[in-house]
Amino acid sequence: MGRDQLQFSLRFARALAYGGKMIDYAKSLMVGLGIGALALAGCQVSSTGNENDAALGNEVAAPDAAEPVLAPPNEADPAEEVRIIAAPRVPPIDTCRQTGSFPAFRKAFETAVAERDFALLEPLIAYDIQTDFGGGGGMEDFANHWRGSAWKTSKLWDELDKVIALGCGGGEGYFAMPRMFVADMGEVDSFDALVALGEAVPLYSAASDTSDVLARLDWAVVQQVTGEDARPTSADWTEVKAGDGTVGFVESALLRSPIDYRAVFQWRKTQWKMTAFIAGD
Repeated sequence: MGRDQLQFSLRFARALAYGGKMIDYAKSLMVGLGIGALALAGCQVSSTGNENDAALGNEVAAPDAAEPVLAPPNEADPAEEVRIIAAPRVPPIDTCRQTGSFPAFRKAFETAVAERDFALLEPLIAYDIQTDFGGGGGMEDFANHWRGSAWKTSKLWDELDKVIALGCGGGEGYFAMPRMFVADMGEVDSFDALVALGEAVPLYSAASDTSDVLARLDWAVVQQVTGEDARPTSADWTEVKAGDGTVGFVESALLRSPIDYRAVFQWRKTQWKMTAFIAGD
């Protein structure tokens, strides 16, 4: 073999060796990329889950980035540390009869109110409905008191909305809305009681929403502070004493007396009727 042929053979052998290394490198690179892609896909699946997981009710792990950021203990919302007063408690639950003919009557009653339609409401009212404690009553007195310029815009509907929203309860031979009218007020007389309208009604140290929150009232029964112990305030605020003895102020709009307007329903001959819509004692 001549010198030129020998040099060519050596160069060719080196090229083959180098080419083999490049091929091996390419294979390794492709394998590495494939593993990386599979790992990335696996991360995406573990983070987001299969779209069927939610539909099937399977638990899907949340990504680490979605973990909640918790405030340090000394930066916690002070409102969260305020105690809750809930005794005695009168929530707007429903204890009225769910069988017999009363549910159908109640549905008709609530439909008439929702539609502001006196033509639907009138057949549900007793002809001798009680409207006050002074001997007044009957359909004519009821209409004169509530109709105003037109039934569609009568204030009656707003008052009925309020009593419906506050639940239904049963007494001896009758049902009533709101339920607080027949509820147990604990040691507080119903005529002196007030009910906080919500699960977290603030009880302030003064008649201002910028004052300290002493507690939060959870549909709690409270008693208005009156007489020499009462501090001067406006009609927008009421000073009350809670069941645990705490005295403070509540926005008057967030309190309701059990003897405020209530609708009373009784069985009359062949059907249920609203026999009273009255406030006070």
